[in-house]
Amino acid sequence: MFFALQGVQDDVWLKTPTWKGYTNVRRLMQQRQMSVEIIQAINRIRCRKVVDEDGGCDPADVFIVLPADSMGDAILTDIKADMPDIEVVPWSFEMDGPKVRRPREGSSHQPLLTLMRNTEPGESVPLSTIQRELALKPAGLSKLREVLRNDTHATSKALVELGVKYVSGRGPGAKSFLVKQQVA
Repeated sequence: MFFALQGVQDDVWLKTPTWKGYTNVRRLMQQRQMSVEIIQAINRIRCRKVVDEDGGCDPADVFIVLPADSMGDAILTDIKADMPDIEVVPWSFEMDGPKVRRPREGSSHQPLLTLMRNTEPGESVPLSTIQRELALKPAGLSKLREVLRNDTHATSKALVELGVKYVSGRGPGAKSFLVKQQVA
């Protein structure tokens, strides 16, 4: 439609499409189209069912994620202009929710959890036994110690849920072990 009214434009214009003071006509057209579609979608919720003689409708909650840029601001401005009584409230939203970390597959973490699940309450298991049972090399045992010292690691949290506590030995020759707490 634009070209029908304005005539064919050259390649330079297509790279930076300006018109009547708008720096990017294509982006403006996309933004306005999106605004119209969103307003129509909002109106489909309840606005077709009139509940009073003034043409009012029941209140409705609409949750929408707009781009966090000038296009999102322009869309919100268009919505407010077409729906003057709309109430806009900020919404705390995370796209995929909080990250959930699981123990890595193929590592010693899953077998360690299984070993401690099968351990009787009150029993302590030295790390030397864990190293032997899980066939860990010295580097693997060292990495496991780092994980056990980190209270925020998923494996450490899973052990705490099982009632398992890591006790780190101090000094030369001291032994570290995992102890499963007695259930009260």
